[in-house]
Amino acid sequence: RFITLVNLLACREPIGAVYLCRQKGSQTAEALTATCPHAGCFVELEPGARSFRCPCHNSAFTLAGGIVEPSPSPRPMDALECRVGESGEVAVKWENFYTGIAGKVARP
Repeated sequence: RFITLVNLLACREPIGAVYLCRQKGSQTAEALTATCPHAGCFVELEPGARSFRCPCHNSAFTLAGGIVEPSPSPRPMDALECRVGESGEVAVKWENFYTGIAGKVARP
């Protein structure tokens, strides 16, 4: 199920947090879940370092979600499927993934 981010405030309970990257004028977008794949903490954006960092165990990631070594995370940040509508709204398919394992495995 896709959630349109424009309508996200209408949700009655939070489903998760995402980081979106969309170049100006582009008809595509990329979405990363803000959940650290190491232990499930919230990954924070560090604009000065142009990276993401998890405050729990110091996992670090590039702005594209790749691992910055050394990092305890077993995999890069998890990408989420998304699409851009004709009027520019972005819809993201929200999924939770298991943490602490190398493979990206969706939780049921």
